[in-house]
Amino acid sequence: MGASSIASASGLTATARQASTRGDGSSYALIEAVRAAALLGWLSVVAVLVGIAVGLPVRHESVVLVTTALGAAGHAALGLLPWARILPTRRGRLLLDLWSVALLGGVAGLVVTAGGASRLDLLFFLVVPFLAMVHEGRRLVPWLAATAATFVLTAVLAV
Repeated sequence: MGASSIASASGLTATARQASTRGDGSSYALIEAVRAAALLGWLSVVAVLVGIAVGLPVRHESVVLVTTALGAAGHAALGLLPWARILPTRRGRLLLDLWSVALLGGVAGLVVTAGGASRLDLLFFLVVPFLAMVHEGRRLVPWLAATAATFVLTAVLAV
């Protein structure tokens, strides 16, 4: 399934089109950012599954698989939300914040559970673009700081 197929299946492509027909460029840009962020999420899920399939040294494989499945379910649920309607609202920003917290916690949990040798810490390289796409200005700084702190903490705990 290609990236555009995933975006279409998640409903984000249609949502972006709705925003663009209203002429709201900033909403369209944010919806496109959410769409790209969702694709990064699916890329993370695939990366973990491929890593396990090729034999990455994972300490608790069943827990990692369950956590990955929960992440996939979360991304699927987020794809069903009416982003064009909720993004401009305070509730939409709160949902992006909750998504960001869940993402950081999920990746940290995967890294610590799988162990440092699994190299799942590389998923943080997908977290940073996600945060950069859905948060802007002063809101981005604390998210990047939280990501750096989470990365360091998981690197210490995953040994």
